[in-house]
Amino acid sequence: MMAARGNAANKMKAEKKAKEKAQRDSKSGDGLISAEDLEKFQAEQDAIKPNKWLDPEYGSNPISRAWMRASQKIRDFAYGDNFGGFVLFCIVIAGVLVGMQTYPGVETDDNVNLVD
Repeated sequence: MMAARGNAANKMKAEKKAKEKAQRDSKSGDGLISAEDLEKFQAEQDAIKPNKWLDPEYGSNPISRAWMRASQKIRDFAYGDNFGGFVLFCIVIAGVLVGMQTYPGVETDDNVNLVD
């Protein structure tokens, strides 16, 4: 009975290893995209039409083009990597200011009020 369990466990391990090896062999393993996949991706990207509501080149007048350029900069900032750090910086500064304002005499300091 014990031998049967051992054989079944060994068989399952061997099947699992064979399956993992087959998966590894089916992939290139170098982490790079194949040329075929890259061509397919580029064809898909070329097929996508540009959004005329977001591209300043499609603006009909100078005001709308300026608005689109400004909104792109704001969107890039808001979705960029540095936005979380900027928010954290603002929170820390606000905490420091609240802490400083608990001391007498600092409430009326012009420099603290300017930063606040």
